[in-house]
Amino acid sequence: MGRLGFGARIGRYADCSGLPSRVILQFRGLTPESVPGFILLWRVTQKTHFRSGELARSAGISTDSLRHYERMKVLPPPRRTTGNYRLYPPEAADRIRLIRRALAVGFSLPELARILKVRDEGGAPCRQVKHLLEEKLNRLNEQIENARAMRDHLRKVLADWEARLSETPPGKPAKLLELLEMPAIHVNPRHLKGSSK
Repeated sequence: MGRLGFGARIGRYADCSGLPSRVILQFRGLTPESVPGFILLWRVTQKTHFRSGELARSAGISTDSLRHYERMKVLPPPRRTTGNYRLYPPEAADRIRLIRRALAVGFSLPELARILKVRDEGGAPCRQVKHLLEEKLNRLNEQIENARAMRDHLRKVLADWEARLSETPPGKPAKLLELLEMPAIHVNPRHLKGSSK
């Protein structure tokens, strides 16, 4: 082990590949500058596990959400320390990001639990996932059409009410609610809550 004048220690280590030995510079709060013939190696220690709070903060969720994902079986249960603390592997952060993206486009946690169970067991539920998303798109298109129909219906109701009010003397009831009619909105029976697939 040697020293450089700017407060850095240098040392050589053996390389099993047979390549020339490299040099590690350990700086003491100084800004490293290039030194001819030297290669700077930065050693980064990667965490092998995360506690609940660490994982929740890194994923942008609460620890309650983390535990809820476990209960819903979309996040595999972590191992525990002797003090019963949860220890999550690094890949748990990727799983949470996947869950949040899927929830954002309309997948439910029970749906994700079924899909991820197949994946975790080595299966490939890709066609099932595609079918579910197609159903969600069809339902969204139906909701958009119904919203447009409701908008047109409300415009007609307001026009009728305005005409009725113009013919009604002040202080007299116009009975506007009696003029209401059911809007023509289509509801697919497959999309009714509780209907069987």
